[in-house]
Amino acid sequence: MDKRHWQGWRKCRQRHGRRLRRIVGDRMNPFTAMSNAEFVDRFRLRKESVNSIIQKSQEQLPVANDRRGCPVPPNLQVLIAIRCMATGSHQIAIGDCYYVSQTCVSLYLASVSRAIASLSEQFIKFPAGNNLFKTVQAFYNIARMPGVIGSIDCTHVAILRPTCN
Repeated sequence: MDKRHWQGWRKCRQRHGRRLRRIVGDRMNPFTAMSNAEFVDRFRLRKESVNSIIQKSQEQLPVANDRRGCPVPPNLQVLIAIRCMATGSHQIAIGDCYYVSQTCVSLYLASVSRAIASLSEQFIKFPAGNNLFKTVQAFYNIARMPGVIGSIDCTHVAILRPTCN
C-alpha cells in the first residue's frame, strides 16, 4: 500500500473518531461450489454426511460471533473442523482458506469434536450376538485375520505379533 492510501485512512479515522470496520472476503459455500468428488477429496465425507453432522450438532456449537462483527455460522464451523481433521493441515493454512484466524480454527475444532463425540452413542456400536459372528467371519474372509470385529478408516495402530496361533 502506498503512502497516499495510509494518509487517506488516517484522515477518515480522524474524521469519524473510530476504527474502520474489517472487511472479510466472501466465504465460499463448498456445498454449492464443489462437485461431489471434489467435496470428498477435501473433507473425506459425502455432502449428505457432513450436512447430517451439521444438523445434529448445531445446537451444541458456539453462537456465530467472532467479536468483530464477522460471524462464523455453525455450518462453516463444522466444515472448518472436518477439513482440519480430514487433511491434517496446519490450522493457520485452513484458517486462510476460510478467512478466519488460527485461534478460531482451534476453537471450532475443539467444539465440533466435542459435539461429534457427544453423538457417538447413537452411531458407534460394536456388533453383538449373531452379527458379531458374521462380522468376525467377514473380516476373516477378507484378510485371514481371526477375531476382528471392526476397523477404523486411516488410523494406524501398532499390532504386536501374537505369541501363539
